Amino acid sequence: AVSAALLAACSTIPMRPRGEWLSARTPRFEIASGLSPRETLALASRLERFHALALAFAELEAPELGVPTRVVLFPHTRNFAALRPRRELRGFFRSTAHANYLAVDAGDPRASLQIAQHELVHLLQLGGDRESEPAWFREGLADLLSTAELAGDEAELGAAPDGHQRLA
Repeated sequence: AVSAALLAACSTIPMRPRGEWLSARTPRFEIASGLSPRETLALASRLERFHALALAFAELEAPELGVPTRVVLFPHTRNFAALRPRRELRGFFRSTAHANYLAVDAGDPRASLQIAQHELVHLLQLGGDRESEPAWFREGLADLLSTAELAGDEAELGAAPDGHQRLA
């Protein structure tokens, strides 16, 4: 149902001139994207599926947000660079009184999915007692879940996140 709604929304958008953005909505997210309609649909659909997986796997309670969650997919690092709080970041999560924001450097499709999933875990950690957990635990859980590969009703977890060094 989510995919069909996104496909309908995205299919009405004409081929984009360079630099034009599109918007899409899912049951949980408002998305602003500099990606193609196909790429936006794929990422939005994966985030919806990942949301359910993360809640179940980490035994998180869906937070009562009261504000929309906006996902911003930047098509190139140069677009994202002006907003990132630190140079090494490729994504970040911010909660404000008016909205929650997940900003993602989406130039690399595989990495951008992991980044978006990592930042979504931080949003889900707003519920319950999770904010009092140590930063190393919150980041570790976000890293673990960010690697989720979803295939049908199955998920695979535990690969090293892109950009992390592996121990020999």
